[in-house]
Parts: sequence; C-alpha cells; structure tokens
Amino acid sequence: MSTISLSFEAIGKEDRIDSFLNSVKDLVDEIIIIGNTKHKFKVITNSDIIEARNEAINSATKDWILFLEVDETLPN
Repeated sequence: MSTISLSFEAIGKEDRIDSFLNSVKDLVDEIIIIGNTKHKFKVITNSDIIEARNEAINSATKDWILFLEVDETLPN
C-alpha cells in the first residue's frame, strides 16, 4: 500500500491548524509543516515559500506528497 506525506504552510494560520490536523491526521503517514508552530512534526522554516516547498519535498519520506492549505479539510 502506498504511503502519503502531507505538507502545508502554517505561517500566519496558527489558529486553524488544530482543526486542520484533526481532519487529516488519520489519512496520512507523515506531516511536514512549513513555518513555525507548536506542533511536533517536521517543521521547515524558510521565508521563500517555493524554497520551503522544495525543502518539504526533499525531506518527505513517503511514496506520495500531498500539499494542502490549512483552510482545506478532508471529509472523514
């Protein structure tokens, strides 16, 4: 079975991260956060979003990489 790394940008969206993570945490195998956050996942800090996404791609260890926005949620 394929595995999924999830990456999302947390910069300026701290108030929405908890509900977002609750909607995706059981559907992915790894979470990579772009930006500073209190959550304990792989965190990439880089002011250039393109470089940060490239770094997320390079640090992902699963078969597929899913990029979502914090405003997006996945149905249960």
